[in-house]
Amino acid sequence: MLEYARQRGVEVQNGVAENLSYENESFDFAVLINSICFIDNPEMAVKESYRILKNEEEIIIAILDKENRLWSLFSKREEEPVLLACPLFSVPKIRELLEKNKFRVTQTNQTLENPATSKIENPVEGYGKDSFVVIKGVKV
Repeated sequence: MLEYARQRGVEVQNGVAENLSYENESFDFAVLINSICFIDNPEMAVKESYRILKNEEEIIIAILDKENRLWSLFSKREEEPVLLACPLFSVPKIRELLEKNKFRVTQTNQTLENPATSKIENPVEGYGKDSFVVIKGVKV
């Protein structure tokens, strides 16, 4: 994947979210999309995001919500080993993780109400109804 990105002109660095090789307060935003469940130490990854973010800048964490009905279906499917192997997170757990590490949660949006459809769904505010949730926090 790194080589593919390089071929497309993207500057990439190989590393881990818990130990970023960037200077303090050097980024305008941090994004973790469907990745926090694969990180060995999610809290350290959030702390590192805090460290590299400039003051009052944003972190975005997108998850497949553990408390959504879709996951009860996946938990019964043996053909989804990658998804079943990772510890899923709920929105309250992500909020707790952010707030514990000096972020203020400012917005949650959700989509993917019906994963069986090919229709594009617009995101709606909140969580608890749809499968895919995006949580935005601000460094305070």
